[in-house]
Amino acid sequence: MSSSWFPASPRLHLSGPAALVEAVPYLLGFRPRESVVAVVLRNVSGATPRVVATARADLAASSVLALHGFVCRVAELGGERVVVLAYGGTHPDAGASGVLTWTSGQRVDDLAAAAAVAASFAAQDIEVVDLLVVEEMTGDPGAAGWRWRSGWCENPSCCPVNGRFVPDGGVVSTQAVGLGLTALPTRHDLEAELVPDLGLADQVSGFLGHREVAGFADDAQRSEEVAALRSAIDADRAADRLDPAVAARFLHALTDVHVRDAAAVLGPRRGSRGHRQAALRRAQRMWHALTCAAPVGWAAPPATLLAMTTYRLGDGARANSALDRALADDPVYSLAQLMEQALLLAIPPDELEAIWLRSARLKSA
Repeated sequence: MSSSWFPASPRLHLSGPAALVEAVPYLLGFRPRESVVAVVLRNVSGATPRVVATARADLAASSVLALHGFVCRVAELGGERVVVLAYGGTHPDAGASGVLTWTSGQRVDDLAAAAAVAASFAAQDIEVVDLLVVEEMTGDPGAAGWRWRSGWCENPSCCPVNGRFVPDGGVVSTQAVGLGLTALPTRHDLEAELVPDLGLADQVSGFLGHREVAGFADDAQRSEEVAALRSAIDADRAADRLDPAVAARFLHALTDVHVRDAAAVLGPRRGSRGHRQAALRRAQRMWHALTCAAPVGWAAPPATLLAMTTYRLGDGARANSALDRALADDPVYSLAQLMEQALLLAIPPDELEAIWLRSARLKSA
């Protein structure tokens, strides 16, 4: 399961269900398949409801359990409305088969899982606006593409049995691109963003030599490494390809848990939201660059920091992808395991950030 919280909601104008379906890939960062997606809305006086959070889980009975923590968090934080979307796979029939209704028995269990998620929101007194069914149809070029319909509507005049087309490059997509949002074709494309740069990793390995994965001897050395990291992030050194020697230095520094924990809370905590977000994005580029430059056995610290920073930016899908990379490199890396549990419990980024800051102060006390 992945969840994303938007402290400042993407300014997409979602005027109805068609616009919402078009927006979901941009809210998640990729186009979901075989998934249940929840889009949480909060009413805004004199304006269309604002998206405050999204969550995605595989479309199966276990999704109900996977999303339970998210549902409870939404209730605690005053979520008012939700739209649940059930995403199927690709079907070779774009004719009048009625596959979008998922009532033929073949997919009824999948739709039931999504309906159970909707029921769990309703049990928390959160209004379920609709349950939408979305599937991709292939075949006749004039009828192929992504389609949607309401899973609750039985009126063919507003909900045709074969659904309505999801706009391709419509108004919402244009707005999203203008806001810098991206929608990758599949979830696997997120993983491809973190594929190691083998040539760079080989050079970095040479600079690491026989250095041990161990802590520093004194706080003065730790402070020097944290200051170097801060300077490199502020200068946006990772906007271009990192120098192998610099990457090796920082990867070695991050094996010290004190340096790593200090790095986790680098960045301004005052100033405008835009200023803080820009600083987080510079840090995100650094952790991403170090993750891709890391030889085997060195990727867990920067990948975990990448997950933490990305989650603070409201991108739960990429945060989960970074955690997968960290745990693939080191399955028992404790900070990655803790972060994984925090995401499963759907703790909002602001709460997590407060926890990290308190922990950092305690360690420095």
